[in-house]
Parts: sequence; C-alpha cells; structure tokens
Amino acid sequence: MRLPIRFKILVTQLLAITTILGVITFTMGKLFHADKSIYIRDMTSVMAQNAAVETHELLNGYRDRVQTFAQFSFQSALPRATKVALFKQLFEDSKDLLAITIFEKGEVQATVFDATLNKSDEGDRQAFEREVRRTLPDTRRLSDGKFVVVNSTLSSARPTLTMYLKPKLPNNDAVVMAAVINIARLQEVSFRSKVVDIFVMDTQGNLLIHSNNNAILGKTVVNWIPKNNSFENAEISATTVDYQYKGQAMIGGIARVDFGELLAVAQIPASTAYVGARELLSDLTLSALLLLLVASVGSIIWARYLTRPIEQLSAAAKVVGGGDFNVKVDYQSRDEIGDLANSFNGMTDELTARDEALKKAQAALVQSEKMSAFGQMSAGIAHEVKNPLAGILGYVQLARRKIETDHVIQRNLEIIESETKRCTKIISNLMQFARQEKTLHLPLDVNKVVTDSITIFDHQLSIQGVKVESDLQQGLPKILGDANQLQQILMNFAINAQQAMEGRNGSFFKLTTLLTPEDQVRVIAEDNGPGMSDEVREKIFEPFFTTKPAGRGTGLGLSVTYGIVNAHNAKIKCESQVGVGTRFILDFPVAAVGGMQSEENRVDNGKDLGDVSPLISAKAG
Repeated sequence: MRLPIRFKILVTQLLAITTILGVITFTMGKLFHADKSIYIRDMTSVMAQNAAVETHELLNGYRDRVQTFAQFSFQSALPRATKVALFKQLFEDSKDLLAITIFEKGEVQATVFDATLNKSDEGDRQAFEREVRRTLPDTRRLSDGKFVVVNSTLSSARPTLTMYLKPKLPNNDAVVMAAVINIARLQEVSFRSKVVDIFVMDTQGNLLIHSNNNAILGKTVVNWIPKNNSFENAEISATTVDYQYKGQAMIGGIARVDFGELLAVAQIPASTAYVGARELLSDLTLSALLLLLVASVGSIIWARYLTRPIEQLSAAAKVVGGGDFNVKVDYQSRDEIGDLANSFNGMTDELTARDEALKKAQAALVQSEKMSAFGQMSAGIAHEVKNPLAGILGYVQLARRKIETDHVIQRNLEIIESETKRCTKIISNLMQFARQEKTLHLPLDVNKVVTDSITIFDHQLSIQGVKVESDLQQGLPKILGDANQLQQILMNFAINAQQAMEGRNGSFFKLTTLLTPEDQVRVIAEDNGPGMSDEVREKIFEPFFTTKPAGRGTGLGLSVTYGIVNAHNAKIKCESQVGVGTRFILDFPVAAVGGMQSEENRVDNGKDLGDVSPLISAKAG
C-alpha cells in the first residue's frame, strides 16, 4: 500500500500524541473515579446515619409520651376529670399522635383519639381500630422493653405507622399500648436531598417512611437491598452496599435506627454519583481532542511544507504525460528540490517548442493530402460539370435574345441564367477551398443576400411542406463578403433543414438578421426539426462527416460552410437540442466606411463563363 510522506509524518506524530493523552486521561479518570467512589460511599453512609438518628429521636419521643399516657391511665388515684385533662394536654403537645389503643391480654380495653379525628372521621376511627387489631404483634416480641413499629397507612393523604410497646406498669405485664402516629414529621428526613433517596424500613424490608406516600400506602417491601450480616455485630451501626435496582446500579448506605429493629437507608444511582467523574472525563477527552486537533493541523502544515514541491512536480509530470507541455512549477526553496523544479521547467520549455514544430509539420502534411484529394475531385468536376453548364448558359442567353423583353418567360430565363452562373461559381469556390485561396470580398447588404437566397429555395421547401419565414432588421450596416458564397451557406442550411424535417407537419425554416451589441451583423438560420445530439453536433464541421443515408450527402456542405465563414473573418456557432430544433448563428464584422478591398484579399476567383452566347451562336450556325 502506497503511503505519502506527509501521511507517514502525520500518523507518526498523532500516534505519539494520542498514546500520551490516552495514558494521562485514563490515569486521571481512574484516580478521580476511585476517589469519587469513596466519597459517595461515605456520603450515603453519613446520610443514612443522620436519618437514623433523627428517626430514633422522634420515635423515642413518641414512646415516652405513650409511656406517660399508660401511667396516667392506670393510676386509680387520679380523678376521671384530671385524666381527661391530662390526655387532652398530651394530644395537644403531641400533634402527631392520632390515636392510642390499650390492649390487655389481647383484648381492646380502650381507644383514645385525637380531637382532630372528629365525628366526620368516624370511618377513619373504625379503620384505625381494625388496622391496630390486625397488626397486633406477638407479645413475646415486646418483652424486655422492645418495640415493634408497623406500617398502618390507610390513605396516601395521611400516611401513618403504629408503635406497639409494653409500658412499665407495676404488677401488670399484660398491657400492650398501640399508638397511631402521623409520620409527616418523620418524612422530613426523606426530603433532606433531592439526589439521594432516603427512607426507613424494618429488618424484614417493610417500608415505613418514604417521601412517596403511594409507596407507603402500597405496603412496599424493599427486597432489592441485599441482607447484610454485618449488623449482627452490635458495634457496627452503618455500612454501604452495591446492588441492582430495576437494571440500574445503585449505592446504598444503611444505618441501624436502634428502635424497634428499624433501618434507615440512603441510596443513589451509581450513574448519578459518578456524574462528576464523567464530566471530568468528558473535559479531559475534549481537551485531548482539541490538543490532538491542534497537533493534526500543525503536522499537516509542516508535512505540506516539506512535501508540497514534490507534489507539484508529480502533478506537473502527469500533465506533461497527458500531452500538455505548457506547465510550470513554482518553487521558492533553494535546495535540491528547487534545482529539480528548475530543470523540470527547462524540460517543459523544450518540449513545448518541439511540440509546436511537430504540429506544424503534421498540419502541413494533412493539408497536402487534402489538397491532393480535392485537386483530383475538382479536376473531374471542372470537366464533367462546367462544360454542360456552359452549354446551358449559352442556350439560355440565345433564348433571351429571341424573346421579347416584357414576355413572362423572360423572368424565368433570367433565373436560369443566374443560377447557372452561380453553379459555376460554387464549383470554383469548392476548388478554391481545396487550394485554401482567399476570395474577393466587397461591401454587400446582408438582407439582400438573404432575400435573394429565399427566392431560390422558397419554392422547393414549400413543396416539401416546410414554411420559410424571415425577420430582417432594416438599416443594417454592410459587411465585406462574397454574395455567392453567403448564398451557398444559406442554401446549405435550407437544404439540410428540409431533409431533416422531411415528413414532419408544422415544419418551418426561418432566417433572421440583426445588429448585435458588439456591432456585428448577425444572421440566424433556425428550424424546428429533430435536432442533434451533442456527439453529432461536435462533428458537423468535419469533412465527409454526415448522418444522411448513402447517396444523399457527401459530408462536405458544412465543412465548406465553415471554410467560407473563416474566410470572411466571421464566427459560426451551432445550437441544437434533440426534439426541439437546430439554430446556426453567424456573426460578421461590419465593413469600414469607404473601405476597399485590400491587396491581400484580391485573388483570382477563376474565370467566369460570362456571356457564351456568341460561341453557342457560332456553333449553332
């Protein structure tokens, strides 16, 4: 595989820079990730411990109030009114307490409700009583001063939990107190952070406190956090675990509440925890890419500076190999590459000179062959055509003398005589084209040439169903030219158009004259024939090129036309589109005022037949 020097230099530098940047980025990212992992684990553990402490303090306060309630309830010495007043004050001081139920030997002895649960909340009171009876734990779990806390939420609008405990009463261990607590204040621990999810559950995974009331109402069981045996050690109060939740990696901090076998949990998605690490890695990657881009641009500039002269020499050599020797290599370096470029420029100069000489020799050879072929053709034409034309012309002239001047046939004979002379002139022009001789150019009116030409071919084209149109701008300046040759051009256009549109309905051939903004007299010949493809249009001026069937064309018409146009110092352009039509545009320079024919334009056009009637008369006589 071929690799440029510039590419090798660039790849080498980029590989080195990329390797260094990759090692630096990987090392920094790994160190930051490890540091971030330690920080996140410590943070979740601390947040879980804080939540555990707050939960313990609140629950411990509720427990003390329940204990106080039990002591008031079982003091027989206190009057009933005093007890009612104390109970009322207790509920007012503990606004989170909704109800307290007293069980003795498993049977409900009494239930005291908060005043906020008025008569309109009678349904809630009954529901609370049923829920308290349903969740009453085994009294063995309440021995030795232990507490049991269960989720007793009945409505997402009022999440609650129920605390079961045995109060310390003298000579009575069969009493169990159940306190229904509104956890609105307890939920505040769940709102400490918008990123970390904080909640409280029991050791069985039953959710007790959470910021989402619907999760509490649904009695959600937290089964995605793995069991941690480290809590069997009383000295360990908090730990961290990694686990999967709904297909997402999580980091959780777990702390013992030390109240009723509860656990406080602070969990955070690992993706969120490591967002800082990702941002750092992104910044490092972006910095590396920018540095890589700068290095790439610098490498390209440096490599281009080193290899550009060589590339220019290579490109110039390809151009020279394609045959174009007119190419130079610009160089500024004064070293071996500069010497090589200088030698190359000298070589192209020498090749250009030799190519010009070769082209001239080749053109001379082609012209020689061309003149030889046309010379043979013109000799046959002069012998076979000119003699019959001389006879026709003589008899026409004799006929004109014997017919009265104002006779209707006189006009037809004039046309025959004029066209016979023009045929002779055309033959002479063909021979002249083969010899590359210049013609005699005189000032002439283009509109008159066009009008005379239309008179000649109008009848023939009309018979073939082709309508001849003209649009001639009046007052055009004269041009220097040969009227017979210009008529020959227009005749070629007309005949070609007629043959191309043969059998087409609505065909037309139109001649237009006008003065261009460049002060040139323009002649436009157009038709609505089948048009030509680009490949055909590029070859129409080549000698002997024709698309007509054998016997209908020699391929010389447009070639002769091209030669005549060049002899008039004019320009010709062909526009054609398949299915639309063809247009030829001729631009002639305006003749100088009072200009006469120069000596270099004075050539022998060949002898005209002139008036040959005396010869015919003598022969006839």
